[in-house]
Amino acid sequence: MPYTHEQLLIIDKPADEVWEWMSDARRLLQVNMFHESVDWPEPITSSGVRVPVPHNFFGVYRQKRGAYINAYRKYHIAFGEHKDKTEKGPDPFPHSQSFTIVPVDEDRCIIINRIRGTYVFPGAKYVGEKLFRRYMPHILNDDNHVIAAAVGAIEPKEIPKPKGLFLWPFMALGAKLVKGSTRREIVKHAKKTGKTPSVNREPEAAVKASARTVDT
Repeated sequence: MPYTHEQLLIIDKPADEVWEWMSDARRLLQVNMFHESVDWPEPITSSGVRVPVPHNFFGVYRQKRGAYINAYRKYHIAFGEHKDKTEKGPDPFPHSQSFTIVPVDEDRCIIINRIRGTYVFPGAKYVGEKLFRRYMPHILNDDNHVIAAAVGAIEPKEIPKPKGLFLWPFMALGAKLVKGSTRREIVKHAKKTGKTPSVNREPEAAVKASARTVDT
């Protein structure tokens, strides 16, 4: 059974400024905490591109996966993600994801991070919904805050640790063992830019008020 979740975050930056960063789809593929690398030689600014996106789960398990950019227009990028054909067995989580910018005023915008996917593993019909509802909001919330840090809307130290993500200690350990994390590279770059961040007044309130999980 597929599940859908949308995670929203108000960012104190103009929509065009956020889009300038987001318009290279490689950067969106880099924000996810499980993406080990995004190996593509040039900016991705159109649909129809298939990109290798190998995954690293806390330094414990790796899987070859790929993302296909199936929608690209101003303020909106969407892609589907699947296990590489060279990997044995069924895809444990085939899914699609999109990022949309909604302008609020001249100085603020909203990031809508939407994911739709199905768990395919023994027992998924019994625990899949519980896993999705418990952990997906925190994973997508992390995506959104990494974007906010990348555009200078918040400081990297303001990115919240994913609450409720029971494997967070493994992520911390994996981050020390695995240097090639795309998310780490974005945060590292944000720390080096020296931008003066604008004040994100109520990020947690914005997320809690706007996040929603929908069965489809």
